[in-house]
This record gives sequence, structure tokens and C-alpha cells, in this order.
Amino acid sequence: MKQHCQPYIFFCISTFLLFLLPLFLQAENGVTGIKGQVLSADGKPAPGVTVGLKSTRYYTVTNEKGHFEIKAPAGSYTLTVSFIGAKSLEQPVVITDAAVTSIPAIKLEETASSLGEVVVVGNQYRVADKESEYVAKMQLRNLENPQVYSVASRALLQEQAIVDYVSALRAIPGVSGALIRPGYNSWVYLRGFVASDNFRDGMYVDQGVNADPVNTERIEVIKGPSGTLFGANGVSYGGLINRVTKKPFDRRAGEIDANLGSYGYSRLTVDVNTPLNEDKTALFRVNAAGSWDNGFQDYGFKKSYTIAPSFSYKLDDRTDVLFSTEFLNMKANSPVRVSGIDVPGVTNINQLQRDYFKSYGSNKLSGVFNIRSFYTKITHRFSDDWKLDVNVNYSDYNYEIGNVFLNFKKDSLWRYYGAFSNATKSLAIQPNLTGDFKIGKLRNRLLVGLDYLHRDTRYSPLGNTVLVDGLDYTKSFVPPINAAKVLADGEAAAVTTLSKPVSYAAYVTDVISLTDRLNVLLSLRINYFDNKKGTEVLETGEVSGDYDQTSLSPKFGATYEVIKDKVSLFANYQTGFNNVYGQDIFGISFKPENARQAEGGVKMELLNGRLSSTVNYYNILVENVVRQDPGNPAASIQDGTKKSRGVEAEVTGTILPGLNVVAGYAYNDIFFLKTNKGYEGKRPAGPPAHAANLWVSYSFVKGRLNGLGAGFGGNYSSSAFWNDLNTITVPGYTILNAVVFYNTKRYRFSVKADNLSDQRYWDASGNPQMPRRLMLGIAFKF
Repeated sequence: MKQHCQPYIFFCISTFLLFLLPLFLQAENGVTGIKGQVLSADGKPAPGVTVGLKSTRYYTVTNEKGHFEIKAPAGSYTLTVSFIGAKSLEQPVVITDAAVTSIPAIKLEETASSLGEVVVVGNQYRVADKESEYVAKMQLRNLENPQVYSVASRALLQEQAIVDYVSALRAIPGVSGALIRPGYNSWVYLRGFVASDNFRDGMYVDQGVNADPVNTERIEVIKGPSGTLFGANGVSYGGLINRVTKKPFDRRAGEIDANLGSYGYSRLTVDVNTPLNEDKTALFRVNAAGSWDNGFQDYGFKKSYTIAPSFSYKLDDRTDVLFSTEFLNMKANSPVRVSGIDVPGVTNINQLQRDYFKSYGSNKLSGVFNIRSFYTKITHRFSDDWKLDVNVNYSDYNYEIGNVFLNFKKDSLWRYYGAFSNATKSLAIQPNLTGDFKIGKLRNRLLVGLDYLHRDTRYSPLGNTVLVDGLDYTKSFVPPINAAKVLADGEAAAVTTLSKPVSYAAYVTDVISLTDRLNVLLSLRINYFDNKKGTEVLETGEVSGDYDQTSLSPKFGATYEVIKDKVSLFANYQTGFNNVYGQDIFGISFKPENARQAEGGVKMELLNGRLSSTVNYYNILVENVVRQDPGNPAASIQDGTKKSRGVEAEVTGTILPGLNVVAGYAYNDIFFLKTNKGYEGKRPAGPPAHAANLWVSYSFVKGRLNGLGAGFGGNYSSSAFWNDLNTITVPGYTILNAVVFYNTKRYRFSVKADNLSDQRYWDASGNPQMPRRLMLGIAFKF
């Protein structure tokens, strides 16, 4: 099933945005107004500050560098500078009829760290904050970076009253199909491929479940095969998800937040920060959360506890150390999965007549998860232009969990149960040297990095997978699973396997500025994967899967700012890889599977940097896929291919002070090219062809209603296939959410309704999702 309408969609979106462009850009000639910069008390740029001309309609918000510019007729005015939590300032100004008037920098009475904490109160600016040190592993402006990425800022997550990681992922433009699996990692589809949240502060981490959002500052979704900088672990060909954690800052502050919701949901979080000495070189912060959820079905629950302390210390003017940890404990009911559908005439999940509010499982069958993660970062600045970051991450997680498998037959449901345990330890070390220098007249921004990852995984089935029962699920009563009997029937001698793969890599990136508008990016990674110890069965000593592979992963890109600091055209060529084990019938070892992407589009930073937009088209070809040998079904060959192509568009930012918008659309056409017989041209199970999200909010930024606001939006997903043969579909859905909030420097109050229309919908694997849910939240700040 090949679709060829994406170029037309791309053309329409691009034309629409380019048509709107003149509304945001004004010619400099003949324009009058005023421009300047707002600084904090300690002389640092103050973003998100409202600057206006009193008693007029002319106002704006400062960008990330504290700069502002207001277009207004010539005349005498009173300039007002206001920020929630900071003292308002006023000063007279005169705009001449000659040009835009520059005024001296304006200083607030609050420090940069204070403003950094207060900025989320107004929700005025940070919604569009795309500056990142992790996406390129160096400081590179969005308009200079040929990589496409989306961000859910802390302001957006707080504004939407996010209490779980799945909802946080759904807030990101262009992300589709966020799945909820009780007790497991949830995932999304990026460009047709499954992606999970396996990166923390730019480093790969092993974790069996979603992190709690209590320690999340922002979420970055880096799109496309990104093997050059991030390797293969945790990276799909569609992209990766990087969670940026909260860091200590240099003043005393704290927050206690409580939430109550439908279906027995309750949550309590604490965030406390304090300097540990008078000169504020030692800083400490701790985030903690406890959540309890009974679920909306007859059986189902989840209890989780998280604590995440972090400590930073400034050794001297050039060297900083950050140490942070996360501990998570969770207990949840065993997930229920649809493993088979063999019902005559059923071509749609809805036709199963399954009871939406029945889990078909049991609360007596549950699992326990424990995660410990330790992260250290040492930063040394040799000069203003050269810096070394050494990152070390150690994670240790283990869990024991069972699965209930549902196999639907004609007028009957067969239930199976199987359990297993997993204990994984991983150590990642990553030093990165970055420099900014010139060769002749050409500016170079250089990154040289090394990457080491060692994993130790022990896996063991906890007995046999057993048939629980067969029953007529169309009747009103479905008995819970007899846990004691099932566990007894499944008892068997445990078989534990151990694997210890190691990955070594080196990479280099150079961003060459040919002009102040044209940048070229050249990057290459060499990766050596060592699994020569293989996978060992501890009980017998048998070893299998012993192999090693070396791969090269290049990346090229270019950006050209057609309108300086506002509009940039970009193109990139990216690659990704995946290590695979096995041999063909002739004994030739398989090579790494790889993906190649060609992409191009336009990026815009408009309205003085408050509005960010990206429109792009991509084409990904996956090669060296292992498939069944057509001439020998018992053997495998490595000549399979898969293609994914599509269009993405997003707009994020603050149109007017207090008025935020986040909108995204993604069209994806993914299909098998060369694969097993009967699957050629089919679309893989799971990813929808169309996905969109929208969030619009407004909060008063001054006057008696200052801090009062409301938001409305939701997610759309088109239908998807439940299986690779494309014989059964999962219907599409539109989910609407709304929130009303009142936010001040001392407290925050919110009322949120998720799934307003009470839509009954399913994820791509056939699991029913949350119906309408109300949530009440209150936070106290100190």
C-alpha cells in the first residue's frame, strides 16, 4: 500500500506558512519603533519579560537573549517592563520618525536564577524555547542546526497539568500514538518507527518503565536516524526521546503539589532547592513524588514512588561538577495484551464487542519494578571558546512481571499467562570536547567525543506460559484469573541467560560557517560493537549469539538563513544502524542493519523569537533487514528493505503576551519493500498515517486577573493496522482536553478535564485507553 500524496501535502503546508510570513516580518526601511535589552539584577539576559508602551496596544516579550523590539509611530511614551514575581518598571521614551530607536539596557531587581524559576508562572515565553545543548551536543541555534527536533518545555508541561509521562509525550508536536502499557515503558511512533524514552540529559539509560515527570525540566524529541551522535541503543530510525532533568539553582525555593483525579487517582510531589554555603558554590535540589492509580477498568492499579536528589559544586571559575540520582519503585498489575484475533468477519478492533471497562486480568497478578540511576557531569572550560564535558551514567534496574495474553476466537476468548524477570546494569561514559575557532575567515565549531557503553543483562522466564481458560467474553460476567492456580501451573525450573555486550565509539562534528548565514555540518561516527562473550545460559554454560561488528555512521547538513535570525532553509543526510546477529546459509555473518535519511525544509523564528515553526519532508530507507530466505524457509538472508517518508509541520510559541499556541501535524507513509512473501507493500502494524495535536492557552499577565488562564486542545490520530498483514484495523480518534488555572508566585490551582468527549478509543496494540478523567491540582510555593 504505497501512498504518494506527501509532496502535495508538503507543498500546501509550505505555501500556507510562506503566505503568513509577511504578516510576521516587516521591512526595516521606514519603520519606526524602539528596541533594547532587559537584564536581570546580576547582568544576565532576562527572557519572557513583557515590555510595552503604556496605554497603547504596542507590546512584546523579550527573547532568549533579553532583546525586544516594538514597532510604533513616532511620539512620546511611557515604557513599562513587567514580569510576574519581579517589580514593574516604567520610564519615559521618545520614538523619532527617523528609525527604530535604541535605548540603554534595562535592569530588573531579580537575579537570573529567580527569573528562571518565575518564568513558568507567567507561561509567557518558555513554550517556544528550542535552545538545547543536547541535540547537537554543542551550543547550536535552532536556525543553524539542520536536525529537526521538537520540545515540550517545562512551562508547557505545567500549563497542561501533566502528571504522567505519556501525557507529556502527547504534548509534543508531531508525536503520534503514545501508548499506555501498565507497568511498562510507554512508547510513541516517530516517522513510523517505535521510539521510547531511553535518554536522560543526552546519555543512554536502561530503564524498564517510564520515568516520573517530577524530575523533568523538558522533553526533547530528536527526529530521524541519529546514530552518528547517539549510537544504536535506545535510538529508533524515527528518532529518540531525551529527557532533560531539573538542576539545582542559586536560591532557596520549593514547591509542594497535590493532585486528585477520577478512578482513585492521587499524587503528591515535592521540589526543594537550596544553596549549601554562603558563596553559593554548592547547591542542592531534591524532587520526590508518590502516585496512586486504581485505573478505570475492573482490575488494574499502579503505585509508584520516586526520589531524585541532585548536587552541584563549582570547584573554581572554570570547573563545575553535577551529581544527580533517581530512585523509582513501582508496583502494578500484570499488563493485558491482545496476542491474537481470529474471529470470522472481524476487520476492526471495535467489532470484537469487547467490554471497554473489563481488563480480563486480575489484581492478584502483579509486578514490581526498581530503578536506580546515577549521573555525573564534570565541565571544565579551558577558555571562552573551548570546553570539556565528561558524562558518566550508571543505571541498575530489575523487575518481575507477568503478562496476560488475550487470544480472541469465534465467540470465545482464550487467556494465557507468562511471567519473567529482568535485571540490567549499564555503565555509560561519554567525554565531549567542543571548541569555537577560525581557520582563515571560516568559523568552525568542533565536537570530538568518545562513547563507551557496557550492559549486563540477566533474563529469566518465571515458569512456563500456561493456558488460563477459555470463555465466552460476550457475556456480562468474566471471572478474574485464579492467580494461585495459574502461578502453580506455570511453575518450572528457571533458566537464566546472561549477556554482556560492550560498545565503543568515537565521533567528530564540525559546523563550518561559510558566511554569517550559511553553515555546513560534517559529522562521522565509528562504532565497534563487541558481543563476543555472547549470551550464556547460566545453568548449562551454553553460549550463543557471539559476534562483533564495526559500523560507520556519517551525517551531513546545511542551513542557510534567507532572513537573518528569522528564516532558515535546511537539508540533511543522516544515518542510523542496528547490530544484528546471525549468518546466512553459506555461513556469512550478517552486517549491521542501517538506515539512510534525506530531509529538507524550512525553520522560522518569528515575532522576536517568540514563535518557532518547522516544516520538513523526509525520506528514510532501511537496508540490510534480515528476512526469510525464499529458497529455504529454514534459513535467513539479509536483503530486506523498508521505506518511510512523510511531511511534518509544527508551530510553537507566544503570539501575544499570555497567548500560547502549540500545533503539530505529521503525515507518514511507511511500507515494506523487500520482505517475507505476502508482506511486500504492506504498512507495518502500529503507526498511523496522520497525527496532529493542538494546544491553545491564554493567561492574563497583568491587572487584577494576573495569573488566571485557560487552555484547550487535544490529539488526533488516523486509523492504524493491528497486524502487518493489514487485515485488522484500529480506529482513529480525536481526544480533547481542557484546563483552567490560576498561577501566582505563591500558589497554583488547576482544574483539568482529559478526554472531554469521553471518547472510547484503543492504542495500536488493542488496549483500551483512559475515558474522561477530571483532575484537581493545587501547589504551594515557598
